[in-house]
Amino acid sequence: MRSAARSATVIVAALTLTGVLASVALGDSCAYVVRWNDVLYAGQATRFAVPKPGPRLGEGALPWCGREGGACAPPEETIAVFALGGVPLSVAIVDDGSSGTVLLAPGTFPQLSDHPLHEAVYGLSDRPDRRSGGCGRPFALTGEISRTDSLLWVRIERADGPGESLAGDETQIELDARTRVEGFDRQGVATLEEGDAISIVARMCRMREADWPLADVIEPAAG
Repeated sequence: MRSAARSATVIVAALTLTGVLASVALGDSCAYVVRWNDVLYAGQATRFAVPKPGPRLGEGALPWCGREGGACAPPEETIAVFALGGVPLSVAIVDDGSSGTVLLAPGTFPQLSDHPLHEAVYGLSDRPDRRSGGCGRPFALTGEISRTDSLLWVRIERADGPGESLAGDETQIELDARTRVEGFDRQGVATLEEGDAISIVARMCRMREADWPLADVIEPAAG
C-alpha cells in the first residue's frame, strides 16, 4: 500500500455514522465507496456490531469523487479489503474494521430483516420501521429497476390507485424490516439488479425523509 493509501485509511477511520468520508483540506465530502473486483461497494455504518475482517482479498480503490478537480482521494489510492465470515462477496466486504462500516455490494439492502448484516446495522429485527407515522392503503406498481446503488430506484411503467401519478417516472422505493423480497435470491440473499422487471405492492406512508412509496412486497413481474 502506498503512503498516500495509508493516510486514506486514517481518514476512513474517522468516518461518521452517516458513512460519509470527509476531506477537511478540500472542504469536500464524499460517500465512502470502494471499488474491488470491478464492483463498487458502498460504506454502511454498523452501529450494533463491529465488523470482523476475515481473509484478506487484496486492495480496493478509493474512486475519484470531487468537484472542479478536487477529490476525497486520488484514483490511485487503495486500502486493504477483507471478506466477512458467513457473508458472500456478492453481498459485502469490509475494510480493516477501524471505520466501523461494512462495504455493501449494489442490490443488497440491510433494511430487509433476512439480510445477513441486518442486525449489525439496525440492532433489532423490526427496525427500521417506516410505518409508524401511518400509511395509506396498498397499491400495485410495475416497472424496471434503474439503480441499486444503496437506494432502490425503479422506472414505473404501470401504477394503480394512489400510485397512478408515478407512472412514467423514475421513483425511489423505500424498504424497511417488513418489506419482503421474493423470487430474487442470488447466493441465498435477496439481491436486486439493474434491469430486473419487478412488481411491487406498496403504500404511501408519512415519513420525515420524503414521500416515497414504501414496499410491502417486491417480486418478479409476471410475463
